[in-house]
Amino acid sequence: MRAKPLIIVSIWCIPLFAGLSEAQAAGDLVPRFVQAKSGLELERRTQLGTFFDVVGRRSAVFGYENRSFEAWVYPLKLLDDFQLSFQLQGYPLEISGADTAVSINVRPEATTFTYSHAAFTYSGHIYGSTFFMATGFHGAHVIIGTIFLSVCLLRAYLGHFKPDHHFGFEAAAWYWHFVDVVWLFLFTFIYVWGSGTPMEHGG
Repeated sequence: MRAKPLIIVSIWCIPLFAGLSEAQAAGDLVPRFVQAKSGLELERRTQLGTFFDVVGRRSAVFGYENRSFEAWVYPLKLLDDFQLSFQLQGYPLEISGADTAVSINVRPEATTFTYSHAAFTYSGHIYGSTFFMATGFHGAHVIIGTIFLSVCLLRAYLGHFKPDHHFGFEAAAWYWHFVDVVWLFLFTFIYVWGSGTPMEHGG
């Protein structure tokens, strides 16, 4: 499954907030515009705890790539400890922007963050149903195997196992071999093979 970009957020170093307040007072919105490119561009994956700043003549944004940030229109601070979160239609959980920021693109005219999240639910499509059913069953087998080993540990502590009488421990070992083989199949078919097919969200 290839994750699709969820949203792209650009931060412009222009007095946009000031213009928005004037436009709203007049009953108009800022018209859509195409952002010109200068040709100078740097892009990389976001890094946890890395500071970034976007500074213009009348406004600025300061913060961390995977944490909160603050925005200024001099001399006023408009945003403090601001954090993005997203809600997708049909997806039950709120998605944290700090957890899904994947790349930062810096140009003289703008700094752009790209947020990406592989959102799917159990009932959304066949991939989600297969994923949750298969991994859920595997998780259940892991829990059973852990209980199995805990019982073996208790029995070993009580001296139940002998050199010629240890079938319970042997059965636990064979069970965990089964769980390992199942995981290899799951990893191959869901995480490796399944990641090569773009996913469409169910409506």
